[in-house]
Amino acid sequence: MDGLNFFQIKKDMADEARGFLLPEVIDSLKAGLPVLAFGADVNGAVVGALGGALDGEIFDIVSFFVTPAARKEGVGTALIEMLKELLEEKDGGVRTTAIRASYTEQSRDNRTLEPFFLAAGFKVDRILYPMYYISPVKKGVTKMHAIRGHNFRLNSFAEVPEQVLDLAEKEARLEGYPLPELGFHSPAVNRDLSFCIQEYGKVVAYTVAEHVDEGIVNLAALHSSLSDRKITMTMLAVQLTGIKEKYRRDVVAAMFAVDETTQDIILELFPDATPSSKTFII
Repeated sequence: MDGLNFFQIKKDMADEARGFLLPEVIDSLKAGLPVLAFGADVNGAVVGALGGALDGEIFDIVSFFVTPAARKEGVGTALIEMLKELLEEKDGGVRTTAIRASYTEQSRDNRTLEPFFLAAGFKVDRILYPMYYISPVKKGVTKMHAIRGHNFRLNSFAEVPEQVLDLAEKEARLEGYPLPELGFHSPAVNRDLSFCIQEYGKVVAYTVAEHVDEGIVNLAALHSSLSDRKITMTMLAVQLTGIKEKYRRDVVAAMFAVDETTQDIILELFPDATPSSKTFII
């Protein structure tokens, strides 16, 4: 596209970028986290943007957007080429940092990205633990009182004192347990539909739900230190029952299997869960 210019998006521009960067990139910029984000414009009108973060020797594309009017005009390819140039500069002239992009089927826009990435030279990378679509359990199947007693109590995040959640998040970060990108206090976390199990007042298990996007609720983190798998399953079933009760019928729940334990839980509770994600790398 003629007249295409690029500009870096920094912390002080985060709010202005809400129309073309995903909320997780906006939140990371505002929090001062090490993300790279830049946009493309023609005569001052933004036509596309890209944002992501480094994970070791891999740059993960988190947000990738081209305005509908500018699609098939080379803007997407230009954004990828600019990213390559920026990474080459970081790597001292020869790019050694791989670029990775994840794809999930919940968005029509995402489905159109797959042929684009392949045409741009990306290869499909094996996902050890993909995202799964899961169907909420039938309404009323599991009751919250099922795991109350015996020193255990199940509560939504909205019912738990802040200091209890703060301590649980601190422990999770120290131990490397899965957390939403911005933790329990991320604005994307639905506190009424995120649950934790407390034992003697300490959080020993949790499942976190994030906002609906494109008709989907993302179960962003699941962890349990309990040896009894049934208790963890009950907590997750309560959450999914709540999702079904709150949202319209066509809203789907999805969960990333972040480790072997999470994947086992997903497939045990939802044997018909279907993988819905791919990763591309170049």
